Amino acid sequence: MDLIDKKQLKNFKKNATTVIGDYLLYDKETDVVLINKGLLSPGKQETFYASSIRSFEVIKDGESSEKFGLGGAALGGVLFGPVGLLGGFLLKKKKNEITDLRVRINTAGEPTIHDVVLLNSKTKADGFIGKLANQSLENVVNFVQSKIFNE
Repeated sequence: MDLIDKKQLKNFKKNATTVIGDYLLYDKETDVVLINKGLLSPGKQETFYASSIRSFEVIKDGESSEKFGLGGAALGGVLFGPVGLLGGFLLKKKKNEITDLRVRINTAGEPTIHDVVLLNSKTKADGFIGKLANQSLENVVNFVQSKIFNE
């Protein structure tokens, strides 16, 4: 389902009120979130309404974190922030390399799963690119949490 036409898509970055790298853009006026599908897929985007976000999880090297949303993890997310809760998950396997890091956003409607891919190739965890990906992860998680709780 296309929420915006090609002309709007072309100007989306200019009109976006929230820009997280080239990964996620949001236009508050239309409530549309745009996810770029990655550097290896130029011109491939997904759009959905921010108000349709139900939950999210972080996936690192194929291993999924707890789901955060309006269910059981909501209270913990409010008290400690999702990034704090995810910290243990992200650090529990102290590896020098990461090959996949993404935020999976679950929405109402079709399709229901939208992945914000932050890394999809072997990268040093403590290197420049790894640190940038972790900063973007924190920004995406904060954005998604704010939409789940309508902040």
